Amino acid sequence: MLSSAGCDIGETYEQLPNRTNEEGYVSGWNCLFFVVLHASHPESSAEFESLRFLLDAGADPFLRDADDKTIFDYINGDTDYKFAHYRRELWYSALDRAHVEVAHRTKQTSGLLVYNEWYTPTHNHALHSLETWNESDIESQISGVLEQSK
Repeated sequence: MLSSAGCDIGETYEQLPNRTNEEGYVSGWNCLFFVVLHASHPESSAEFESLRFLLDAGADPFLRDADDKTIFDYINGDTDYKFAHYRRELWYSALDRAHVEVAHRTKQTSGLLVYNEWYTPTHNHALHSLETWNESDIESQISGVLEQSK
């Protein structure tokens, strides 16, 4: 809706001279930074769909912020117990599905996934095999995908 209204997906966040505000937002963040680094709802595809839309519309996934960091730097170093693995899988899955070439994953992202009560194997399957999902249909959709792959 915002894009249709003329919002610029390439626009970056500008902050005071110290580059970071109280919330931790760094100058130079574009919309992708905000979607990925605040992702916290694996039970629906809304964040995944938003990322796909932004990537397909041409948002730069390799942009560097004022601290010279990319989204890859943030998510590959994220240690947030609740959402770190979800954010990494969300980012890499969206990039993969948008056919964005990524040279390599770091050791942190190539190892075993850590699941918890907020991010489960079902959510991971959804990220890698579904286009859309929500809390009420994710289980049945994943079951259907698993049945088809047999």
